[in-house]
Amino acid sequence: MDAIERRVRACKEAAQWWALLQAGDVPRAERERFVEWLGESKVHVTEILRIMQVHGTLDQFNEWDSIVSQATPAVGKVVPISPALTSAARPLDQHQAAGRRPKLKVAIAIAAAVAAVTVGVFTFVANGQGQLIATDRGERRELVLEDGSVVQVDPQTRLRVRFETHVRRLQLLEGRAVFRVAKNPQRPFVVESDDAKVRAVGTAFGVERRGDHVLVVTVAEGKVAVVTGAREKELFAAGSAATTPEATPRSEIYVTANQQATVQRAQLAVPVQTVDSSQELAWADGRLIFRNETMADVITAFNRYNRVQLRVTDATLSARRVSGVFDAAYPEEFIAFVQGALPVTIERADPGTITIAPRRSAPVAK
Repeated sequence: MDAIERRVRACKEAAQWWALLQAGDVPRAERERFVEWLGESKVHVTEILRIMQVHGTLDQFNEWDSIVSQATPAVGKVVPISPALTSAARPLDQHQAAGRRPKLKVAIAIAAAVAAVTVGVFTFVANGQGQLIATDRGERRELVLEDGSVVQVDPQTRLRVRFETHVRRLQLLEGRAVFRVAKNPQRPFVVESDDAKVRAVGTAFGVERRGDHVLVVTVAEGKVAVVTGAREKELFAAGSAATTPEATPRSEIYVTANQQATVQRAQLAVPVQTVDSSQELAWADGRLIFRNETMADVITAFNRYNRVQLRVTDATLSARRVSGVFDAAYPEEFIAFVQGALPVTIERADPGTITIAPRRSAPVAK
């Protein structure tokens, strides 16, 4: 099942859940199933929130009740629209809250699931340069583009999307993203960053921008061409004959499934590497894999994915090496791991900060 089919199915399931939850008292077992369904995928949360938004919009439409009441008997099965619970700007006093408790429980369940799957909000800025997709710290999103391609965007990422007649053009300004490209040989899919361009037709690959002049390209499926310092006409002319890095012009290399290329200042920094793409791109699914990395780097990674920030107060502790696989959305999992492996104390001075400090030995009594 491809991404579009998954989205359609999620939309239908969200509509069914919304109708059930609006029908009246819902058994506890059904509410628990709903929360489990939300937690299965960030797409589920996106679709239920979309339906809630539509629900709130229809509630503002004064003629809606009369349209429903005048509908044919076959349409009479439509669930009546009741006051929306999605209008965050609408004040809710104590008496209103008491009358809406069943719906409030639903809202709380949704909010909990949103937090669990770290769903963020895209910022779209429409202008002559395309649409700007920007995610903040702790926000991960999945977006289906107009051509059916799917983009998974990491936290603290800025990506500009501009589809033209003969090219699908995206510019990675900051951060990283995974692209699952819908096939269209007549309309190449190009990701640009600084002086490098990644050209694909139908494939899956990740692009990560590290600092100002380092770009890492990892291919999961198919093949992409990484072009550096090429003029626009060369970008689309290249690639028709050469099929290997050795046979291509100096400005272009090919990267295939389970390979990774690193470009630094428009030059290939190291030879194309063979990698396990499922591990290299695990971050797109919310998994953080560390291989003998310093605790300082591990904490930096966790802090990108969470509102709650981790801190280490000791230089020696920061330099300790860590290996393991963790869920990016659950820093408490990492905290438990550290507590089990090292003599540390955990301090929670405020809800937004967790401090890891060395455990101090008790003074010896004289």
